[in-house]
Amino acid sequence: MRFFSPIIFFLFTALSLLGQSKGNDTLKTTVNLKSFKLSKKVVRAEYGQVIMFFNQTDYLKAKVAADTVQITPKYFSDEVIADLLKKGRVKIIKRSDNTVETKIVHYLRQYGSFCDRVFELQNEIGFFSILEIIGIYSPPMIYKDDSISDVEKEKTFVQVNDFGYPEEFPKINDTMIIKIKDYFPLKEFIHYVYNPNNGYGELDTSICKSAKLADQNIFYFEDCYKKYITPGFSIDGLCYFYKNDSLFALEIIIAEDIAEININDALLLFPANMIIGDSVVMDLGMSKQTITLLAKEDLQINDTVIKDCLKFKTKDYWSDEIYIRYVWLQKDVGIVKEGGKELINHN
Repeated sequence: MRFFSPIIFFLFTALSLLGQSKGNDTLKTTVNLKSFKLSKKVVRAEYGQVIMFFNQTDYLKAKVAADTVQITPKYFSDEVIADLLKKGRVKIIKRSDNTVETKIVHYLRQYGSFCDRVFELQNEIGFFSILEIIGIYSPPMIYKDDSISDVEKEKTFVQVNDFGYPEEFPKINDTMIIKIKDYFPLKEFIHYVYNPNNGYGELDTSICKSAKLADQNIFYFEDCYKKYITPGFSIDGLCYFYKNDSLFALEIIIAEDIAEININDALLLFPANMIIGDSVVMDLGMSKQTITLLAKEDLQINDTVIKDCLKFKTKDYWSDEIYIRYVWLQKDVGIVKEGGKELINHN
């Protein structure tokens, strides 16, 4: 089993599209927006120079309780937006003068082995684009001194500490045995609302759900709007189950794929009991991940002190980079902070 980073997923998608032809799509196509009608439930997407409104049934493909959903860049699905723009199923308002656009144009703009789908307003100013891959050009690696042997290159290999998080180490003065199940409870239908602190003024809302896999209850956390599995202790989404109080994990992107995964591919995420300083190492095929229990502490988020938390450090090793993140678990609650994402409410 392998846990793929977003970069690997992008390359997989790119390779799957390798060799596609652009045909005559470089010619500009005009889309008439006059006939489009908004429903009572809409998705509002502010994107650069424009505000776009889509029908919820078009954008989300599902019934949503909210009357209006604010879609900000983190929640954008570029593919969905491009598809609806090409179909004319959108209302567009220019932010500069608050006028409604009655038509738009789109076309392919190629550069090298790549091309963008460009969408323009009537004044030929672009307001949205999406990468449509027709090939990948990877130039050969050139070394200044070809006489350097592979052994010497390996000796000069230096890993990079990415994301700017300083390295922290365990506080090993506490030898109390900790039961992991107390700090990562899997309870169906619990909602978690996080503030991602990304400058967009939005909230992350996820819900804990369960499914059956090989007679085992599998739990996962699903984003309430995007319907993707939200990250836990890995860059990608995970689903979880306890066996003899040890926590196991499986990679999953969308809930519909659970039936396709093999429970025998599950990796041990945490043993039933840990003490400060314990680490788990997972061989992820193309990468390796270590998770270390650093401390048991009270966590302060703004003016609120969250007591009885476990602090973990995760290190993902990819090629010549190390990705470091920190995750906090509160007893009887679960993840209360992950990097810049902070829990503000749960039920």
